[in-house]
Amino acid sequence: IALTAWLLVVLLVLAGLGAMLVTISSIALGDGEEPREDVAPPVKKKTGDAFPMKIKIEDAGTGGKGAGAKEPAQGGAVDIQKEVEKALGLAQQGRTKDALVILEKLTPNIGLMSQSSFLFHLAVLRSKAGHHQAALDAVERCIVLQKSCAELPPIQEAMLSALWNDVTGERASRLLASHATQATIDRLEGTAREDGKKSMRAAAFAVLKEGDFLDEFEPWSRLSILFVNEPKCKKKKDYLKQIREEADPRALPALKLFSSGTGCGFLGLGDCYRCFRSDLDKTIKALKEKEEPS
Repeated sequence: IALTAWLLVVLLVLAGLGAMLVTISSIALGDGEEPREDVAPPVKKKTGDAFPMKIKIEDAGTGGKGAGAKEPAQGGAVDIQKEVEKALGLAQQGRTKDALVILEKLTPNIGLMSQSSFLFHLAVLRSKAGHHQAALDAVERCIVLQKSCAELPPIQEAMLSALWNDVTGERASRLLASHATQATIDRLEGTAREDGKKSMRAAAFAVLKEGDFLDEFEPWSRLSILFVNEPKCKKKKDYLKQIREEADPRALPALKLFSSGTGCGFLGLGDCYRCFRSDLDKTIKALKEKEEPS
């Protein structure tokens, strides 16, 4: 009897320990979860650097000496909320210059100029008004505050507009080399390859070269871009040979930019491309033979 009682006590103790272990496991793992070995916690996927489009007026303050905007005639603090809403409303109506005048009066406000959303609108309006240097000032500051600012289509457009300008072209080229989106790179590819203006082709080519984007393109496109933007005759011949070997008729529009046999020399009757004319004609003929009949 004593032995039986002793065994019963041992069993009860073991049962108690088992219950304690189950409780501890429940607390550690959570109710209903099974123990998992060597399973890493789920990684939260980053949703990206969302750009704040709304201007926070409460962060701007009403200005002050050397820091904020002032009422031009009546004196006193400007109602920033109403001024910003008025400017954005005018911008939506297409009244760019009127909208820009209002925003420019608010630029002394440090609080506003520290907001990427305000700088975004300022850059876009400055660009549309043709103030490309000032637009790039706002673009650069916006990117410093929030990198995703550069990816916004209107900011890409502002940088492109500045690229085509003689004064701001080099500065815009450097910015685009670092911040061009894929959509912009695609536009620059077409411009550098087929645009009718030599200056436009050269500006686009400069961005693609500095940004190391050329290697991303299909061979026919890359070779065409290199051909049309190459100043030396011998290298042009080399590119024409490679284009013939590639045998892709999609290169024809780029080659046809040089199809005119006049424009230079006395009375403009001479051939501007005489040094590689025969190679060019040979290449155009070869690619035309590869075209599918329409």
